[in-house]
Amino acid sequence: MSQNSGTDDGLQPNRRRSGDRRTTPDRRRHRRRDDAPRKGISTLVFLTTLSTITLILFLVYQSGIGDAVNWGKLLYLQKPSDHEFQMGGIELGMSPKTAERKHPNLVLTSVVKGEKVATFKTDGGKYTVWFVSINGIEKAYRIRYDQVFIGKTETDVVEDIGRRHGKPGTSDCARSPQDERKCHFQWWPSGGIALVVLSTTKKPAGTPVTGVTMIATDTYLDGKRIRNLGLE
Repeated sequence: MSQNSGTDDGLQPNRRRSGDRRTTPDRRRHRRRDDAPRKGISTLVFLTTLSTITLILFLVYQSGIGDAVNWGKLLYLQKPSDHEFQMGGIELGMSPKTAERKHPNLVLTSVVKGEKVATFKTDGGKYTVWFVSINGIEKAYRIRYDQVFIGKTETDVVEDIGRRHGKPGTSDCARSPQDERKCHFQWWPSGGIALVVLSTTKKPAGTPVTGVTMIATDTYLDGKRIRNLGLE
């Protein structure tokens, strides 16, 4: 009897320890289930706080209250597409008044549906600027530049432009019956700008004479103009 009691007493602790081992994973699963809602709530609070701060910064920026703040660095804002491309000191997106201040010799003429055309000369080149009114605000949507160069070929012209805008997207050259070399190049600078370059090169007495026409168009403003005219 005493041996059986001893045996029973010796097995009892082993059963309890075995039971303890079986319940330990259950307890861990319970703890993980208990912790999951807490982590979910913490994540939700963090995202809500971040969204609120972002909204406040945006509203302050839009209202103009924080004009002294460098928002470009703070919010990593990119520069708008307007006023990125210029020819002869005139930038696409510029107003007629600003253009007149830059070139007092500028002649401004009104054309169809409130559009305006300006012409001026500077540094041997002739410039033509077209303005369109978008929501009552006049902006330059196209600039044309014409000039004749003595001693330059179209290759020299393309290299000059390429230093600013890289290689042309398209190029096509052909010789005319008048022994003129005519070329057509096109670039697509950033900001929705289309740049077309036309050149005609002759070689009287062996010296190249190249006439160059450059036309830069803000495709976004030009699209607005076309819709205003009802041409679509």
